[in-house]
Amino acid sequence: MSVKHILKEYIKMFVQDVYLPMIYKKASRQPIEENKVIFADAHNHHTPYSMRRMEAACRDAGFKVETFYSDYQKDGLFASYSAMIAFMRSYGTAHAVVISDTFLPVAGCDKRPETKVVQLWHGAGAMKKFGYATTDDVPGFYKSNIYKNYDLITVSGKLAEEPFASSMRADPGCARAIGVSRTDNYFDEDYMKRTREKVYGVYTEARGKKVILYAPTFRGNADSANESESDAVAQMLKERLPEGWYLITSAHPHAREEGSTGGGLCSEEIMLIADVLITDYSSIVFDYLFLHRPVILYAPDYESFGRIRGFYTPYEELPGRIVTDPDKLTEAIRSEVAHYDPDATDRYLEKYLEACDGNATARIVEYLK
Repeated sequence: MSVKHILKEYIKMFVQDVYLPMIYKKASRQPIEENKVIFADAHNHHTPYSMRRMEAACRDAGFKVETFYSDYQKDGLFASYSAMIAFMRSYGTAHAVVISDTFLPVAGCDKRPETKVVQLWHGAGAMKKFGYATTDDVPGFYKSNIYKNYDLITVSGKLAEEPFASSMRADPGCARAIGVSRTDNYFDEDYMKRTREKVYGVYTEARGKKVILYAPTFRGNADSANESESDAVAQMLKERLPEGWYLITSAHPHAREEGSTGGGLCSEEIMLIADVLITDYSSIVFDYLFLHRPVILYAPDYESFGRIRGFYTPYEELPGRIVTDPDKLTEAIRSEVAHYDPDATDRYLEKYLEACDGNATARIVEYLK
């Protein structure tokens, strides 16, 4: 870990434990605005995919919705602190706050009990370890709780409750198998049709072809994410794929340069036109399972990743072929397409994502009332 990163973590602790609580304490002297629901994120300038359906549902339900979307990594120190201050002032009188990623300002106070904080999280299921379960996410010297103040962590199924609760040091019962809001999209035919057309509008050459989406996750921590050899793999696939196939590469949001993905599309949108998904340890695999299409798990560092980072659920249980040798990728694609087993996907969904039934958003809205 670099000196710069260590210094940054100590600054974050000061901001969380000293600076933000002063702002919140003053703001929370005012009465709660009973209908105000805040949506906030520190990694996007617009509504993250994981919160779009939830935000729309809250507006439809008559809540007064306020949004605080920034990208602290790119916005610079002054702009980021200004955004934090604005959020804390509104947070002090909020009925509820909804987030879908680590969001330090939510944890930067002793929250008044009348305010509900809901963590939607940006990944369904529980695959690789995260949060306090790995020093890649939270270094051992970081003493503050970056997941403080959560009242509800929405998870995909009963088997995800304990991993999420322990990784976020949450109170018992905080992580609940209420379902993942964004997975309601995959039960909505109008949304599916509309989004497929939007994707084809960007990737016009993909129409009429077999599409492969290559969506690797990053290595290391989110502040200094990298995707190791993904560019080389993508180039190899382009050279070896037979005629009639079309490859789309979508970087993980933490490793992506702003505007690098065509048309501003996210991986969860692009995947709707994909006939095959190639990923490694990205949680997009859980979303993709709802489409009932073949998955290739390209994980050349599978053994070391499992040893160093670790998994909550057995990686080999995922309904997809594990490939560690890049030279075997194209043959694995052909074989998996020819022998895809939809029953294996159904069994996995029933075991690990049983709460994602198309009605998660409605249940969460009801909780907020």
